[in-house]
Amino acid sequence: MIYVFLIPLAVGIINFVLLIAYRKRIERTALLSCSVLIKYGLIPFYFVCSLVWYGISGVVALIPVGGMAIAPFLVLAGQIFGWIVLLFGSIFSIHYLLHAKKDGTIPPILATVGIILSLFFFADVIVVMIACFKEKMWRKVTVAAIILFILAVIAVVVGVVWYLVS
Repeated sequence: MIYVFLIPLAVGIINFVLLIAYRKRIERTALLSCSVLIKYGLIPFYFVCSLVWYGISGVVALIPVGGMAIAPFLVLAGQIFGWIVLLFGSIFSIHYLLHAKKDGTIPPILATVGIILSLFFFADVIVVMIACFKEKMWRKVTVAAIILFILAVIAVVVGVVWYLVS
């Protein structure tokens, strides 16, 4: 079961090696396509893994003394793991931003801000969405991702309100 959590790390390392090996041959649009697939693919991963990991941490926190002492470290370990996966997932988007800056497609300040935001949760997906609209690629998928995100937020708000009311 624990090996399932190692799959994104292995894929991230493979992506990093491939990008280093073929960095001169990969076009800017291919980098954006890889970024879209990785970022949009990681959304369900983060959602499911967060639910599982924080659910386990919550159950462990209910164990008197020992569990209460360990639970914060489990949460911290989950955050560190998630950021490492995010870092490996941001390799293509960072390389895309550098390539687009070099080609003059994106202004240098926007590329710099995009690279910094690529290292934070949620902002990394927004950077890729903006790049998709700027490059006029993957627009339908991006709109679908935005709609699904809005529906997820509405579902969470309705669920919380329903829980508080009942």
